[in-house]
Amino acid sequence: MFPVYLRRKRTRFRIENIPLEIWERICSFACTDDGYTGLSLSKVSRYFRNASRLCRLQSVAIREATD
Repeated sequence: MFPVYLRRKRTRFRIENIPLEIWERICSFACTDDGYTGLSLSKVSRYFRNASRLCRLQSVAIREATD
């Protein structure tokens, strides 16, 4: 075991520690499919719903209706 003065305090990673603008940029790269990724990101948390709001409808797929 390391002596007490050499031990590093563990810090928990929190999504909120990264600025919303960075997550918006990441989401804009991730949401280039038919809208599925943006919808999935928006369901993760309120924070991600806000981060993905700009890119959620950046690309939309139009598919043929089936009878």
